[in-house]
Amino acid sequence: MLGRLSALAAVVLALGAVCALPAAAPAGPVGLPVQIATGLDTPWEVVHLDGGRTLVTERPGRITEITGGTVVFEDSTVADVIKFLGLARHPDHPAVPKLYLYETYDDGEGARSRIIRLHDTGSELTFDGVIFDGIGSDRSHDGGRIAFGPDGKLYVTTGDIHQPSRPRDIFNLKGKILRMNPDGSAPADNPLYAHGGNARYVWSYGHRHPQGLAWDDAGRLWETEHGPSGEGHAPAGASNGRDELNLILPGCDYGWPAVAGDQRLAGTIAPVWHSGPAPALAPGDLAWSPADGMLYAPGLAGTRIQVFEPDGAGGIARTGTIERIERMRAGVAHGSELWLTTDEGGASKVVRYSLSAGDAGVVWSNTPAPGASPAGTRCSVPVPAIAPPSPSSPAPAAQPPAAGPSASPAVLTRRRPQRDIARSAVRRVATTLRRAGLRRILRLGVVRTRAGGFAAGRVTLRLELRRARRRALTVAVGTTRVRSRAPVTLRAKVTKRGRRALRRLRSARIAVRLVHTSRSGRKTTQTAVLSVRRLPTATTPRP
Repeated sequence: MLGRLSALAAVVLALGAVCALPAAAPAGPVGLPVQIATGLDTPWEVVHLDGGRTLVTERPGRITEITGGTVVFEDSTVADVIKFLGLARHPDHPAVPKLYLYETYDDGEGARSRIIRLHDTGSELTFDGVIFDGIGSDRSHDGGRIAFGPDGKLYVTTGDIHQPSRPRDIFNLKGKILRMNPDGSAPADNPLYAHGGNARYVWSYGHRHPQGLAWDDAGRLWETEHGPSGEGHAPAGASNGRDELNLILPGCDYGWPAVAGDQRLAGTIAPVWHSGPAPALAPGDLAWSPADGMLYAPGLAGTRIQVFEPDGAGGIARTGTIERIERMRAGVAHGSELWLTTDEGGASKVVRYSLSAGDAGVVWSNTPAPGASPAGTRCSVPVPAIAPPSPSSPAPAAQPPAAGPSASPAVLTRRRPQRDIARSAVRRVATTLRRAGLRRILRLGVVRTRAGGFAAGRVTLRLELRRARRRALTVAVGTTRVRSRAPVTLRAKVTKRGRRALRRLRSARIAVRLVHTSRSGRKTTQTAVLSVRRLPTATTPRP
């Protein structure tokens, strides 16, 4: 009898132990990252194509096939390309061998953005026409993400370009999510189509600097955007931080710049989640992973990945973070993997993590961060239904069917020519000068930029004031020692003579001159000449 009781007690204890086992941890990035490519310059978008090809847009103006290590497209149809941003493949690729690129360029009157179509030959991309033009740009708050939705339409994010009257103006293209057909025309079922003009393209409005778009398995569109960073037109009490995750409803107003974060305003949609005043996340992208049902938002300022678990009501059940040590920009779910790009100038990388059950390294919060779910909220305009993709329909480009981890491709380590690295650094300095204006340069007393990829040696950055019939005057100069190809900060300090000269000018013709001298004594020089105003002026886009 005693033996039977002992056996029964053992069974009860065993069952208790089983019931006490912790629930399986959610899926997420595990293990060490696999490095796919290095030596890239600010990779902004990653697109996977059939046959194992992977394309990356590099912001200075290249599309590179990292699986082959070759540049497959540089735009020669405009004189001054400022940057390449979003890239999306046609939903029926490769049967329809087209890709779409968001490009910012200078047309001689100022910066503007457009969407161009490219033809994919299988080994290179060729220009195939402009499908949408006339999006204003301030070279900074451009939005720039493009993605095909499960409905086969092209969605485009545009920034507010620091002009507060435009995001909530439905007839202006800035501060919006736009929706268009693959040929660039406006779909008749867009929520504001009946208003005519640019409103025909508007899917949602009241955005500041939208950066990520992703659809979940229910066909819902999620978006990440940067919160305020101290601009004068930010709402009172919310001038910094408050990066957002939004559930996008057609025809709705998301409030910028009237409200941000926890602030509420009748007729506007509040974010599902926001980062609070600090620390900022500065989301670079947003990825939905069918493998684990999570949203992943890599961060620039926060150098971390924010993880969201959506609930069934249009909100989020919980949030978590994965700490990393580098700035991260692009995030793409590819089967059971998460592909990320780092944002370190000419020394940027592409890496991938496996998504599998187990200890994911996600630090979960007990409750979601402050925010409000727009579940059940509808705008005053009719909301057209978007059917979720059926299991038999092709998956969107960035959301292929879940699969096991792919074999590790050979790591591409590309050594870019020193002249390209120097040219990229000079362009960044020129962009900084245009944005800052002479007054800010004089107040700070220094011009700086980050650059990587230079061979060991030294880099001299010099700014010269060009004057008619007089010798150029050095207004700022600095030398930085380079010990490796890792990113360094290049600085040019304003000289006393330069300060006196610039104070008297409303505008100036400035030459940016960069000289890299390797340890062997070989010199690489790049120069750019530009006009800089005392105060930066906003670009007025064409209608």
